[in-house]
Amino acid sequence: MSDYDFDDCVSIANRPDKNLQGYVKSKLVDISLTNIEIKKPRSKNNPEDDVVQTVFKFSFIVKGKKEDIKMSRITGTKISTDVRHIKGKGRGTGEIHEYNALTQICLNLGIFKKEDIVDDKEELLIKSLKKAVESVNEENSIYLKSKLETSEKSNDFENISISSIQLIDKF
Repeated sequence: MSDYDFDDCVSIANRPDKNLQGYVKSKLVDISLTNIEIKKPRSKNNPEDDVVQTVFKFSFIVKGKKEDIKMSRITGTKISTDVRHIKGKGRGTGEIHEYNALTQICLNLGIFKKEDIVDDKEELLIKSLKKAVESVNEENSIYLKSKLETSEKSNDFENISISSIQLIDKF
């Protein structure tokens, strides 16, 4: 006989609660500046140290099948007014502009508007992001639906897809 209690050890895994279209409901509960360490490959000829980089961390609570799941997305700290990619290129209809990760997530979360993403409104963009960093918390969340995407490093790890974020009513 084993020293372990079967019922305490074995359970069903929690997973995100996706609807038929593949969307999950979640809420943004925190935006913060944080430092991460970026590992650099070392060799005898290149003994370069790891680099510490300041990034934005967007923390989400995603509705799960059994209980809520914490997820986060990390972006750089530079807002860019340059379009990084245009989806649906054609005759002008249906074109979707994509920006760098920070700009795109702020746009999709409603932190600033597309018409404000121009060089002469940089101060407004920074002010809007600062206001969001100071105001978003558990009691003052931004509610959204999004799809999940798998990480490039691991096919098992899913996270919020920035490009699919859509604002929704409180749930």
